[in-house]
Amino acid sequence: MSAARPPEGARTAAAGEGTLDILPASPDEILRATRELMEVAARGEAPPAFDLRVAARLLDLLQREWALGEVARREERAGLRALLPETDDAASDEALRARLCERIANAPRREGEEGAPDDEALHAHLWRTALARLAIDSPSYRWCEESGID
Repeated sequence: MSAARPPEGARTAAAGEGTLDILPASPDEILRATRELMEVAARGEAPPAFDLRVAARLLDLLQREWALGEVARREERAGLRALLPETDDAASDEALRARLCERIANAPRREGEEGAPDDEALHAHLWRTALARLAIDSPSYRWCEESGID
């Protein structure tokens, strides 16, 4: 796998200036990447210690995703539903996130108004969601320990 381009089959989205950003990897993509790294190491095409360390870290990430991911997604959805009570119950998480982004972009700019950038419920939801994702993706991030997220 090359650092210059996304792995084969990776999901990408258009970003500004015509570049591509890699979206969060699915568990299947993590397993595929781990298998590829292990195969490269087994064939002797790269220094095996490095590839095996990367593979071990990917497996650690996958283990955290399986242990914490579903709860994090449920809690994020509950927070989105609380912030967007007028949204259809059948809306996907992606649709809810897009609606929240739209609400933030079109929010009143006066402090204290509901939905304004200083809205405490919005801040609390964004903070909890970010910490839950960090607990999976980067558990050594210093705020994870102070947040009470295991």
